[in-house]
Amino acid sequence: MRTTTTPHRSPRRSPAPSAPSAAPWWAGETPLTLAEAAEHVGRDVSTVYRWASPAGKYGLRLRRFRVGPRGWCTTAEELTRFAAVMTTMAGGDL
Repeated sequence: MRTTTTPHRSPRRSPAPSAPSAAPWWAGETPLTLAEAAEHVGRDVSTVYRWASPAGKYGLRLRRFRVGPRGWCTTAEELTRFAAVMTTMAGGDL
């Protein structure tokens, strides 16, 4: 008959403390829901959602962050940066 032994397990250790993480990119900026962002730029909300989707606009994506289980936000400052890059890509002046 074969006897079974349980393997030796080391005591559980708590994970090593990690270095403080850098602040998220939106820290210190003015948050807007994507619906508020659409009003801010005078576009339909579906347009802003498309800008923030993985496809983006001409390969450029509006940065966003999740708030709660279903909400997406961006910032007023990010909208300004997005518009500036889009203008430059289109050959316009800032």
